[in-house]
Amino acid sequence: LMKKKILLIGFNKQKINLIQKKVKNCIFLNATNINKFKDISFEAIITYNRRNFEKLYYSKNFNHFLEKIKWIHIGVSGIEKYANLKKFLKKKITITTANKLHLNQIADHAIGLLLSVTRNLHFVSKYGFKKKFEYLPKSLSDKKLMIIGYGNIGKQIAKRAYGFGMKINAVTLNSKPKKNRIIENFLSYRSYQSYLKFMDIIIFSLPLNLKSSEMYNFKTAKKYKKGVILINISRGEIVSENVIYKNLKN
Repeated sequence: LMKKKILLIGFNKQKINLIQKKVKNCIFLNATNINKFKDISFEAIITYNRRNFEKLYYSKNFNHFLEKIKWIHIGVSGIEKYANLKKFLKKKITITTANKLHLNQIADHAIGLLLSVTRNLHFVSKYGFKKKFEYLPKSLSDKKLMIIGYGNIGKQIAKRAYGFGMKINAVTLNSKPKKNRIIENFLSYRSYQSYLKFMDIIIFSLPLNLKSSEMYNFKTAKKYKKGVILINISRGEIVSENVIYKNLKN
């Protein structure tokens, strides 16, 4: 039987050797310079990270490479910015991503940002003991948290927040999950805005699409509780920068 060829982009020799030892029924090709790579006899492409995928995506050979491949793996989670990927679906090319790879790190980061704000850690980190510190840390216990986007990352954030004793509300854009001991209320995209005025903390944890773009805008900002803590670990376009700027200024 002919061994299938897979093109690797962004992998060093050590990683390629390790892959080759574990997967012996395939031949792995290494593309160091994607623009000069002429061989198109491979059936799949695996990119190591976003930078490597974008070298392929914006290369002059991109459409040329699509002629025979059946599968492409993109080493990132969000791929909404790559409009031409719709062509893959028309060509019946399977696309996979690394959407679960960093979910624990991102969830940890969200809680880290929250602790930085509630305990003023950013102030201490910047000034140390050079400036007078007059700030009482805010307890997270019994604080009302809304996680907008209850996907893989949102669920991990909820688990961590529950450990701090927060009252958690989750907004789901699709189907309503089953009730559990962590989430007090599941809210739909249509109903969540009426609960914003009760929330002490809002965390955005959802993909960018037409429905989620600028979810924080002039209209919704008026419904937020005064002094609310807003954390966005999603795409920047989820939040309107103009609205954030004006609200911070005021």
